[in-house]
Amino acid sequence: MIHLTLSSLLSDAETDTGLSDWGEGEFRENLTLLIEEVQNSNPLEHGIQQFHHRVQRVLRNRLKLVEDRKQDPAIAHQNVRAPLFVTGWPRSGSTFLHSLLAQDPDSRSPAEWEAWRPSPPPRAETYTTDQRIALAQAEMPTDPNYLKRHIQGAQLPIECGPACFIYEFVTNGFDIRWHLPRSRERLNKPIISAYQWHKRVLQHLQAHTRQSHWVLKSPEHIGHFRELFDVYPDARIINTHRDPAQVFPSLASLTAYMQEQHIGPVDHQRTGSEVVAFWGEQQRLATHFRISHPQLAQAFCDVIYSDLIADPMAVVKRIYNHHGMNLSVAAESNMAQWLEDYSQERYREAHGEHIYTAQEYGLNEESLQQHFHDYRQRYLI
Repeated sequence: MIHLTLSSLLSDAETDTGLSDWGEGEFRENLTLLIEEVQNSNPLEHGIQQFHHRVQRVLRNRLKLVEDRKQDPAIAHQNVRAPLFVTGWPRSGSTFLHSLLAQDPDSRSPAEWEAWRPSPPPRAETYTTDQRIALAQAEMPTDPNYLKRHIQGAQLPIECGPACFIYEFVTNGFDIRWHLPRSRERLNKPIISAYQWHKRVLQHLQAHTRQSHWVLKSPEHIGHFRELFDVYPDARIINTHRDPAQVFPSLASLTAYMQEQHIGPVDHQRTGSEVVAFWGEQQRLATHFRISHPQLAQAFCDVIYSDLIADPMAVVKRIYNHHGMNLSVAAESNMAQWLEDYSQERYREAHGEHIYTAQEYGLNEESLQQHFHDYRQRYLI
């Protein structure tokens, strides 16, 4: 089995790229913790290979991002204006809504392909024909059980975690694959350097493309509104909400499946309790921030999952109206076409249905509704 150390990973990335300037941040401390936890999680051979591959890609990209910024003055001069963030619990419709809003031709979202290979900065004239698109598509997971659980595609929008936060190695994407309690706990604390890198990545990606605004998405933002507004004081937020009795069994099923692909069999009851505890704390932090910052109330537009599924375009129009944005004819047409192409019914026909039970993960509707009574009263009722 591969034995990982921080020094060997950094050295290999420097050798591969011929670069050595890592830029500012806390990535060494965060990566050291990840390495220790992953190796202690008794990963499968495939799991440790996947971790090594992922980390090496991130480290090489980080070196290239720092070098590109030094060589191309346009990057550091970019102004990221009023980005639109979609956030909320996982499985609350945020991916669906993010992809829908990204159909506005004036908007910009990080796509899977450019997140995987961000250097050199993409160019407007080759954005839809860049050779990196085909490379990313060829590397997409083909496991049908994964596709039942999550939509994917090289040109579809990607979350902020694997696109931006990953350069500081603080993203839930590691815990959901390798079960890393200490790294998960790290995400309940401030991660300002991750948001600083978030902005650096957006500046890099927009330097030579055209857009009026960014449309971004990650569940991880809900516990970090303070850092988000520190870096993006003019940010606009769309906060999705869904009944916790629907969210957490689905999330537990996804988490258990992902971990079993990387570390082998997991305790499903433990998985259920851990996702409730972590995302419950993230929501507590979000609500506390919103209550204690009433001056930012208009920056938030709340969306209930059932409303989104019942009439997606009505929700889109409400979002645009709330944030004072213009919904063009072209945007509306693109969104309508996307809804036709990616309807839930059509997607399930192509990939099958994600089947699970709450009981398998030690969860039941009554206890979840009691546990999240205040959340439900504030956002759902």
